Amino acid sequence: MTTSFIRIPSLLLLCSALLAACSTSPGPTASQADVSPTPPTPKSVQPGIVATIDNPGFENKWEAWDEIPDSGDFTAISDDSNSGNHSAKITEDGGRFEQTVAVQPNTDYEVSAFIQGSGEIGIELPAETISSKPEGAGEAWLPLTLSFNTGEATEVVIYGAYKSGEARIDDFSIASMDES
Repeated sequence: MTTSFIRIPSLLLLCSALLAACSTSPGPTASQADVSPTPPTPKSVQPGIVATIDNPGFENKWEAWDEIPDSGDFTAISDDSNSGNHSAKITEDGGRFEQTVAVQPNTDYEVSAFIQGSGEIGIELPAETISSKPEGAGEAWLPLTLSFNTGEATEVVIYGAYKSGEARIDDFSIASMDES
């Protein structure tokens, strides 16, 4: 039994000495610093590539969005939403809203939104328009994503529109797909 008591204090003395040596160390060596993982920077915050859709969930009603062409009778703000408290509602043919968004030229982007019903989302570029509508209109909120390259454009128009029946659109987002 006395041998055990002698070994425990010896072990404690050795641990104390190691702790003291580690705490007076000047910091990681170059090889230790090289192996530290650096988290990747999200693509949407890369310098020069950030694009922003203002009021993407219609929480501030029509702020930053334009009703085109003055389609006030065909568009409204709805309390039925994918998230938050509001969404855009389109009730008749001719209903459309849009927002001009600054983008980087020659950059790949994705625009996404959630749609309930039979509306569509789209992107107008100088040379083309890209749009999509959900397969089958229903009560569920369905995600839609459009991919595009800006070409020489420094602005694009993002829109929501009536397709063939009442629709609600919510939670727009835009993200660069380029690495730098």
